[in-house]
Amino acid sequence: MRSGRELSGVVLAGRYRLERMIGHGGMGEVWLGHDSSLLRREVAVKVLPALAGADSVRRFQQEAATLASLQHPGITVVHDAGRHDGYLYIVMELLQGQDAARLMTRHKSGLPVARALELSGQTVTALAAAHERGVIHRDLKPANLFVQSGDRVKTCDFGIARTADGGSAMTTTGHVVGTPAYMAPEQCRAETLDARTDLYALGCVLFELLTGRPPFAADASAYDLMHRHVQQAPPLLRDVRADVPERLEELVSAMLAKDPGARPSSRTVAEELARIAGEGSGPPIPPNEGPDTEPVPTVPPTRRYTTSGTVTTPRVELVRAFDTHAMMKAVEFTPDGASLVIADGAQMQIRYARTGDMRRTVKPPSAAPARVDHLALGPDGRTVASACKESGAGALWDVRTGEQRLVLRWAPSVWGHVGRLAFSPDSRSLAVARGATLRLWDADTGVPRLDFPDMERNVVAMTVAFGPDGHTLATGCTRPRRGRGDKAMVCLWDARTGQLRHSLGGFGARHVSQVAFSPDGRLLAAAAGDKKVRLWDVRTGALLCVLDEHAGSVNQVAFSPDGHTLASAGDDRMIRLWNIRS
Repeated sequence: MRSGRELSGVVLAGRYRLERMIGHGGMGEVWLGHDSSLLRREVAVKVLPALAGADSVRRFQQEAATLASLQHPGITVVHDAGRHDGYLYIVMELLQGQDAARLMTRHKSGLPVARALELSGQTVTALAAAHERGVIHRDLKPANLFVQSGDRVKTCDFGIARTADGGSAMTTTGHVVGTPAYMAPEQCRAETLDARTDLYALGCVLFELLTGRPPFAADASAYDLMHRHVQQAPPLLRDVRADVPERLEELVSAMLAKDPGARPSSRTVAEELARIAGEGSGPPIPPNEGPDTEPVPTVPPTRRYTTSGTVTTPRVELVRAFDTHAMMKAVEFTPDGASLVIADGAQMQIRYARTGDMRRTVKPPSAAPARVDHLALGPDGRTVASACKESGAGALWDVRTGEQRLVLRWAPSVWGHVGRLAFSPDSRSLAVARGATLRLWDADTGVPRLDFPDMERNVVAMTVAFGPDGHTLATGCTRPRRGRGDKAMVCLWDARTGQLRHSLGGFGARHVSQVAFSPDGRLLAAAAGDKKVRLWDVRTGALLCVLDEHAGSVNQVAFSPDGHTLASAGDDRMIRLWNIRS
């Protein structure tokens, strides 16, 4: 077997060619790789050295399984994993940017408060998704938070993560697992851990983002650091940095409570960070340093911290609008949130989300469907699935080159117009609604994978969307009713079995044009033919608000990757961007 540095040029599983090593650590080496399959994309490949011990192998396999079970925009996406010539490997999305530890080397006194709130808010939202799946990270620190362009944060390195029911074993060859500068008291004492342990670590990270250093000096010995976490009260934020809002100091102090029971939940922290950001938190983030968002009105503040989050009704406002000079059929955000991809029938437009200016236009290749009525952008931002409504023809192609990758072929017995398309979060499946048929396709091969048996013959699905967990599908459907007009509804499905879970009603329109989940899976937006957009609470089915600024039928809605912005587009030739925060 080769040594790690001799892996250049090796092709894993006949598919992933290793180009060059881009990182290494205690859990293996990370290589830039090229996926030579139909996807033809660059990937990050984590390789465990051949001579690794049994404990390292176990942790490596645990990381692969854990990441594969988590589907969230704020958590690194795993595409594949396996074994090759004695090596274990994990194939992940390739991230561009830097980790927060490196970022802090340029901000010795801390980040602008608004930027620290933005980064930590995204992190706690990703943690909440992991905690809801029963996964505890156990090693949250700046080095494991990857900051991409637009200040999009990915939580990485779940190598020592553990499910909440996975026991309390905390040692490896006699040593406590974790990073002492960010370890909760119960972690230092090798006690049973839960989600609140991660909240303590995030409190340490937020303290460092704001001040340039963690609560306790990182250059102390591991024993001394653990002793301080257990016995010593951390300094108050405002004693280190006077311009920090008092509410933020109170929140961080609550997160750093010695007693886990006194710490807020991840959902409560996310809501409080959003409230603090909405109240104003110092100078604005420089244009090239952060997200393109504006503060929005917030719910009245509360100083009570509980172990269970609360759901608040969003306050929504129009941010901007611009004319595309065409009747729009579909609109999607790129994964970095910087651009909008628009289908206008004849071609695809790619525009800057901030200004509306055209970046470029892309016409379908000659072998693809002649029209682009519907589109779905893959999570990698490079693959687009398009479909022609009338003919039912569909294809997957490269958005940068226009190269067709594969064609979706329906049996002659399948009737009806093609509705919307949706990729699963792991990019492996494509959901397509056509007439009374709802089908999952294999995105690598174009082979049908699953039909949903509960679709009724007289129910037509016009739109489909995957939930961020990859296990839930939402469809906007129309049920023709003889003599009484059509009835619109939204159905929620189990994407693993094809079974119907429940439906949402109460629409005033004859059809639902598009549905979209928020990145955290808590909100569902529905565009309808009555010129309105409705926002629902997924868990309760409650209608939260109705947006009615459009002058024509609303054809599509899409959330930005951070979940703060909702884009809506329709026949009035206007795109409206709504700022949504609770």
